Amino acid sequence: MSLCDNCHKYPAAVHVESNVNGVMTRRDLCVSCAGNLQGSLAFENFLKNFLSAAATGTGSHEAAIVCPSCGASYDDFKKTGRLGCAECYRTFKARLSGVLRNIQGADAHEGKIPAKSAAETVPLREAGKLRKQLRQAVADEDYEKAAELRDAIARLAEGGAAK
Repeated sequence: MSLCDNCHKYPAAVHVESNVNGVMTRRDLCVSCAGNLQGSLAFENFLKNFLSAAATGTGSHEAAIVCPSCGASYDDFKKTGRLGCAECYRTFKARLSGVLRNIQGADAHEGKIPAKSAAETVPLREAGKLRKQLRQAVADEDYEKAAELRDAIARLAEGGAAK
């Protein structure tokens, strides 16, 4: 086990990699030294910096978008990296989907599902995938596949298996 690159006293437990201008660097830090860097490593700061870099400037239309529930604006989100409430996701949906796709590669969560909610979440996720495939089949004019997908979605809605 290697020692912390910062204090050289304790075992390294956190590994920080960065790519600056194409140069990859790696720092191995102990828990204490990594805690001191927490502010610069925090996801909120990453998101704030990402949004600042991606922003083309705040136009009057962008500043005018305000959440009806909490009063937060999209400009507030760009400054802080935080949304005010659950309604903000619906209010800023058009703008957030691109940001989420850039950050996590998709605009919907596709990771693990907690066991408590698996029974209701898995069929919803499966139905969403099938609806996307259905739209594509219709666009491709593959009506036979579209009919199969429509039937699979109906079976899911009735509580059965998709296939």
